[in-house]
Order: sequence, then structure tokens, then C-alpha cells
Amino acid sequence: MSQFSLTYDIDLAKSKVWEKLFDQVDQWWSKDFYTNPKTASFIIESTVGGKMYEDFGNGEGLIWGDVIGVDRPNSLLIRGMLSGEFGGPTFSFEKFLLTEENEQTTLTYSVEFINEVSEKTIKSLADGWETIFKDHFLPFCKA
Repeated sequence: MSQFSLTYDIDLAKSKVWEKLFDQVDQWWSKDFYTNPKTASFIIESTVGGKMYEDFGNGEGLIWGDVIGVDRPNSLLIRGMLSGEFGGPTFSFEKFLLTEENEQTTLTYSVEFINEVSEKTIKSLADGWETIFKDHFLPFCKA
């Protein structure tokens, strides 16, 4: 099975990290990661049955995945879809896991792919998510 995982330590309580990660995603998600020029915002609905998606407005958009597990403020599980255009076709299971010790939270983002995907695709996705977290989310947590 193909997979990757990224881990970051954040100097905030995990309830605060959860809020920033999911409830304030529109404040830190970079437009550089939009897949379409029509994208107005990126949304992660942190409820079972919710969606992770780009909203183009007027009922249009692109779903990145479906939220299939929520244990607030500990974890969020998404069943994603990776089209051929992005290195698939395959399904993925993406997990955001938050653990806290002494008011420091560890964020672990992991992805497992159902079908084999190329090392190039895994590296591209891992590098993209690393940029999203390091250059956008972590600085937002320090603001």
C-alpha cells in the first residue's frame, strides 16, 4: 500500500489547533493550491458527512473528499478521490490526528492510498501538503 505521513508540533492546545485547522481554513489556505481559477474558497466541514472541497460559487466546485470520521478535537478522517489528472485513479484515506501534551499539540497528517500510486505522485502530494502546513498553517497558528 502507498502512503505518507507528516508531523508537526504546535505550541497551542489541541482544541485551538482544531479550530484554526478546520473552522478557520479560509484564513490560511493558500490560493496557490486551488485547482481552478473560479475557486472562491477552500472548505473542510468537520462533521460526519461533511466535505473537503473547493467552492466555485453558484453551486459549482470540486470535492476533494468526504468526511467519514470525526472525533473532535482529536481526529478527522476523510475518504478522498484522486483522479487520473492528479496521479490516480484511486481512493485515499486522509487522517488529521491531534495529540496534546503540556499544552503543545502534535498534528499528524497521514494518507493511505487504496491502489498503488507512483512514487512521483506520492512525493508531489507530500511536498504539496508540507508546503501547505509549513508555509501557511503553522505561521497562522503563531499569529
